[in-house]
Amino acid sequence: MSPNLKLALDILCYSGMVSQLGTVKIASGTGPRYMINLALMATEKAFDTSKTADAISRLSVTDYREFSSSDSQIQTYLSSLLLPSETCSICSAPLPQNAKFCSECGNKIIATSIVSTLLEESIDGLSVSDRLKDRVRPKFPTVGSIVQAKRNELMKIPYIKDVRSRIIKNAADEFISG
Repeated sequence: MSPNLKLALDILCYSGMVSQLGTVKIASGTGPRYMINLALMATEKAFDTSKTADAISRLSVTDYREFSSSDSQIQTYLSSLLLPSETCSICSAPLPQNAKFCSECGNKIIATSIVSTLLEESIDGLSVSDRLKDRVRPKFPTVGSIVQAKRNELMKIPYIKDVRSRIIKNAADEFISG
């Protein structure tokens, strides 16, 4: 496994998007086995049913399918990923990826990224004490304002010095990374 791929998988494991679950036999010996977080699969509509509970109940450790590049099901799966997954909020018509306007009703599509949504969140979701949140909130009310702030700006707040400023910055970074 290339060092870059290993690093990418380690980051995905750290973020909770995938989990390492033992090893699997491959052509050159054995390699690590990874499982994608089920919530991510549900969000990305990767199951064959819209009812997540049904999809999860059908999962089994002994009944799984491993894909290889020569597997005919890979093309079917990749084709399904290219189908529109979003619908227009006005007319419910399917929207192609990166659409700017609905082709049916002309509604302007406003794309919001997950990161920008998280940056606009209140600091109430941070994993720091309520007392720290109360001290920080008047000057830095959103997660984005904390992410963009320098630590010395945070240290201007009473009772927040080196250690607490680092805790607050780390909490904001963790909040965004999931």
